[in-house]
Amino acid sequence: MMRKILFVLLFNVFFANAQTGEAPIRVFGYFQNTFQYQRYTTRDREQDSFIMQQMNLFFQKDLGRNWTALVNFELLNSFSSSRRWGAFNLEEAWVRYRAGRQFNMKLGLQIPVFNNFNEIKNRTPIIPYIIRPLIYETSFRENIAVDEYAPQSAYIQFYGFIPGGDVKIDYAVYLGNSPNITTIEQKGVSGIDSTTALLLGGRIGIRYKNLKAGLSLTRDGSNAFKGAEMVFGGPAGRFINIPRVRFGSDLSYEYERIDVSAEFINVSYRENIPAFEFEKEFYYGTIGAQLTDDLYGFFSYWKTKETVMNFIVEVVVPNVGFRFNLTDRITIKLHYAPVQVESTDQHRYRDDNFDFFAAAISVFM
Repeated sequence: MMRKILFVLLFNVFFANAQTGEAPIRVFGYFQNTFQYQRYTTRDREQDSFIMQQMNLFFQKDLGRNWTALVNFELLNSFSSSRRWGAFNLEEAWVRYRAGRQFNMKLGLQIPVFNNFNEIKNRTPIIPYIIRPLIYETSFRENIAVDEYAPQSAYIQFYGFIPGGDVKIDYAVYLGNSPNITTIEQKGVSGIDSTTALLLGGRIGIRYKNLKAGLSLTRDGSNAFKGAEMVFGGPAGRFINIPRVRFGSDLSYEYERIDVSAEFINVSYRENIPAFEFEKEFYYGTIGAQLTDDLYGFFSYWKTKETVMNFIVEVVVPNVGFRFNLTDRITIKLHYAPVQVESTDQHRYRDDNFDFFAAAISVFM
């Protein structure tokens, strides 16, 4: 099925351009194939596997002097519809008006600006990680609620920068849907927002020479706790469209062959009930060095903390890795992490630790 879809897309692209005489649509993409090995230290279990971790296929076309359109398909975890493996998603389908670097407007499905890493997370050949900082690892979507931490989509966005000599002020503001999207199992049209709690977000940042820093914020409403009034009391509908606020900050700096980057994200639900506590935090920091012209090494530290009433889950991932540019379009990667998973409540404590090793080849095509 996937081959048929891609064949039809490519056939229509080139056939239409041949008929109209227009410049061809630019087709490009990235993919990353990985070998992963896990050895649990808290229980007797090992696991290893090959996987086509991620592939992004882009179609881009200039529509006029200042207008560009782009479509981005993403395939995860050795996608196969017949075998029920992985996922196939339409990640982006937007048109952009570019008045200059100071002002851009994007209309349509897009990945919005949030902190520094959200927009570049799918560029696997240029980022050093095999497994990206946890909340950006879309291949973990089946086990980690990555959509909670960073906005995955918006539909209207204005962005650019304000020049000021050596200092530039970056800005972005966008609108999108809330997480209350109808599915094919529900009544009505799937894929639409079932509420009026639209996503409003943005980022304000500063750039000075090799220093970049910024603050990000989003606000929308969630129905994830609908019906919780049966536990916490109050009128029916009390937990409909609970305000959800994401706050993020990012910092990156480069000095000669050394670079550092760090981010922090907090997600909170603003319901004024003392017993109701639902909050998530994530941060990471990375220091890397270009050891030779082709070899890059890094050390990174990631941590997530989720608090749901009296239940707390923490995931701590110190990790180290290397990236080697085999050619301009082929990158070899190695990655190691001792992962610590801890969960606690009022009555018990549990840890589930394992060593993770991965090797990957990442290709720009």
